[in-house]
Amino acid sequence: GNDQSWGVLSAQSYQETVERLYNGMHSQLFAADKTLMEAGNREKMIRRIAELTQLSENYVLECWQPGDNRPPKLLWGFDLNRIIELSRTSFMAGLISEATAWKNILQSSAYIHALFDDLDDYYNNFRLGHAYWSNDFKLTGEKLKGHKAYNNDCDWPIKTMAWHKNEPGILPEVIQNACEEFVALETRKYKHNVIRGFRPGNNDDDIHAPE
Repeated sequence: GNDQSWGVLSAQSYQETVERLYNGMHSQLFAADKTLMEAGNREKMIRRIAELTQLSENYVLECWQPGDNRPPKLLWGFDLNRIIELSRTSFMAGLISEATAWKNILQSSAYIHALFDDLDDYYNNFRLGHAYWSNDFKLTGEKLKGHKAYNNDCDWPIKTMAWHKNEPGILPEVIQNACEEFVALETRKYKHNVIRGFRPGNNDDDIHAPE
């Protein structure tokens, strides 16, 4: 499963993938889309991922904006969640130590608790990132179903724990500055390259093609 999902079969490939996620594997593409995508195509993308997640288009727009002394959320819920998932499965596969797994799980959790107001806020952003990555109605529907089941049907002790909010000052520079270095690099290359972020999937137009 680690190989099929990630191509991770060693401690080295695990660390390389984790570093890419800490640098905003999907968040940086989403940030670049705001700046570089043609307005009409950007509107199509916003509408599509809002439909897939059953979140509002305003919510999608808000993920590009800073607020409450915190940087833009971008798709950090998705990127940081995947560090947690990959750390768990890589430990289970015997590729990394328990200490390494916990180090990255707890670090990702600390950042999540600095960016998001509560579990729903975090998981909505995770679902948005998942929709941006997959552009698949069946897959995004399963995530929404799971979210609703947890909120409405699960009677788990962990649900009684309050969401602890960390100070945004603990966030690394790449989160604080909304992946500005990547966006600047892509801006310089824009005339000759296509941003490979949101997958057009079953949309008719290649929404990432420049004008």
